[in-house]
Amino acid sequence: MNVNINAEKIIDKSAITLVVEANVNLRTMITNNLKSLGFENLHVSNDFATAMGILESENIDWVVSSLQTESKTNVYHALGLCTKHDSLKNTLFTVFLNEPDKKHIPHLAANGAFSWFNIRTTDEYIRSIFNELFELIESKKADPVLIAAFFYQSYLFDQGKYNEGIYLYQNLLNIYPGDPEILLATAEAQLLAGQKKDGTLTLQQLTTLSPSHQGDAQKLADQFLGGKLPSLASGSSKQNPFGIREAVLVRLDAHSHSVEEEAFKELQVPYQVMTTSEDALIYLRDAQEPTIMFHGWWQDGINAAAFLQEFRDLCPHTVLTTVFGGLDQADYALLDELNSAMVIKPPLDRQKLIEKTIWAIQQDRRPLEKKFLMNRIFQALEDENIDLAIKFKEDLEQNALANQGDIYLVTAEILLKQDKAGDAVECGINALKYNGDPVASLNVMGKAFMKLGAFDKAFQSFDQAQELSPLSIKRLCVMAEAQFEMGQTNEANELLDEARGIREDSLDILETDAKQKIADGDIEIGKDLLSKLGSIKDIIAYLNNKAVTLAIEKKFDEAIKLYQQAYDSIPDEHVKFKSTINFNLGLLFLRTGDMDRAETTLRLCTPQENRKIAEKASKIIASIEEARTKSKILKMKEKEAPPPFKLSDDSAKKIRRSMRIVKSETIITKGERCLFLIVSADSQLKLVTESLASLPAFKTKRETTLQDKKVWV
Repeated sequence: MNVNINAEKIIDKSAITLVVEANVNLRTMITNNLKSLGFENLHVSNDFATAMGILESENIDWVVSSLQTESKTNVYHALGLCTKHDSLKNTLFTVFLNEPDKKHIPHLAANGAFSWFNIRTTDEYIRSIFNELFELIESKKADPVLIAAFFYQSYLFDQGKYNEGIYLYQNLLNIYPGDPEILLATAEAQLLAGQKKDGTLTLQQLTTLSPSHQGDAQKLADQFLGGKLPSLASGSSKQNPFGIREAVLVRLDAHSHSVEEEAFKELQVPYQVMTTSEDALIYLRDAQEPTIMFHGWWQDGINAAAFLQEFRDLCPHTVLTTVFGGLDQADYALLDELNSAMVIKPPLDRQKLIEKTIWAIQQDRRPLEKKFLMNRIFQALEDENIDLAIKFKEDLEQNALANQGDIYLVTAEILLKQDKAGDAVECGINALKYNGDPVASLNVMGKAFMKLGAFDKAFQSFDQAQELSPLSIKRLCVMAEAQFEMGQTNEANELLDEARGIREDSLDILETDAKQKIADGDIEIGKDLLSKLGSIKDIIAYLNNKAVTLAIEKKFDEAIKLYQQAYDSIPDEHVKFKSTINFNLGLLFLRTGDMDRAETTLRLCTPQENRKIAEKASKIIASIEEARTKSKILKMKEKEAPPPFKLSDDSAKKIRRSMRIVKSETIITKGERCLFLIVSADSQLKLVTESLASLPAFKTKRETTLQDKKVWV
């Protein structure tokens, strides 16, 4: 739970409260009722322009106001300031609405309002809604996110907007993974929306996680499913659910370690305990991928950011869970990039840990949430399984939570795998425009620009992504590659030094160094670097693509030289790639019409090194021999150079507009301020847009004494 001290103050009536209302009768009625309920520290203003001075000089805990839409300064100005200033980030807002004002509820929710009520000007009604709010705060344990969610769900269900209710609760599950009450509300929204399949699965997950909610689940099953509620898994729900192969626990604090060991013993799940990141990496390099890993985000040698990036390279399918001792925005951004399933704040509770573990595994195996479904798409693409990725994309398109930006994003990644880089760029731009994940959208654009040879645009895209998520070693390395391609060697080396600051011996840095050393002709250094890598597949692919580009540009001598440098750099332990190089070099000789050198080179492709390559080479050699008997010259068709990629003016404008929105500063992270960043309004109101774009000047002032006079500074 995200307990807010200001919400607790409202319960015990100690909150410093500000009432903002233009109507003098209503203002007096609200103030008198608050006084009669026990609130003593009250401030009163008839408009928000005056209220701003009070907010600057007083530690206001709770604001009770109307919208004030007719005034120059309104409630949206105040809500907007709360996302920008530390002194206001915990200030709670209750807003009174007239019946025509209901259209503002989605905007109030999206901008962090705490609660809202229809206004009726009677003492009895006003006192009753305040008492209703106090009871709700207690029942939700003073958590403003859940309190605002209660009000917003009521509005959505009243309006029949069940899909938006699903969106609300699925987003809450990212903050409260496996929470039974939220799962129950999600199932209800799904069933009301007619999504029986998803609703059934959610109810099954609920009863697996929390048998005490069996009765609640059965009531919904009776109402919507004809009373049928099949179980998700046979047998006990707490005996190695879903066949968890192994859990790995890495550098946890003593209490977390103890709780997790107890939990996994109860779940009958085998587990490994690693006290350092180094030990974990050594173990994971040789072991089969574990099903789930819990790691502590604190220092012990390798920093957490570096460890997790290497871990994800080794274990792309493992469910990743972070136990943290304090994360900042950069840490959260990196965890999102690494497809982290959960972030759990210590101290851990054994029962909650069991629930969250089962929930995370269920989502990974049978994804219901958008986040997990998108992760499956990206995993399938990493595994070169485009057909599976397309299947998951079709599931995503049916998911009520997926917005246009999400669909554009996964489409861009699929297009990139299909070598349609130009189309991938356009989809990436649209992903950014339609609120897809900004870091992922910029990343896919950067990768597509690299394929198109538009290295300046690639660097710009990666640079903007790195600004939002600054701990990615892999992205720093590919940014360096873009600069090497543009001849900006000093700048590229500076980026590699920045990456080394995260982890000196990162394999991504070694790969980038190896590519450049081999391309520059530093054979011995390149060979030494390749010998330190477990796989050189990506490096060989990079060098081959670079040689192909040179050949397309008619720079045949440079292409041949690059292939020879690549061949000479391959260490004995990676000998199979020598046939790959010889095969591609043989094809290059054929493109130049040199059948003799082509045949000689292709005969170096041996079955001992690479059987498939050798078979391909044999077929081409046979074609060369046949051509000779017919006194013909066998020549490979030359590839034409693609036209230089040019970003349209319209696309460039889309990127600039989207980045202005993405980079709008806020001090709030998701879950810190009611439903801000958790939900978004489904329509635009000009008043809201203009208010948030023109926030009034605000400078926190505090009371002090100067020459025996009270002043505010």
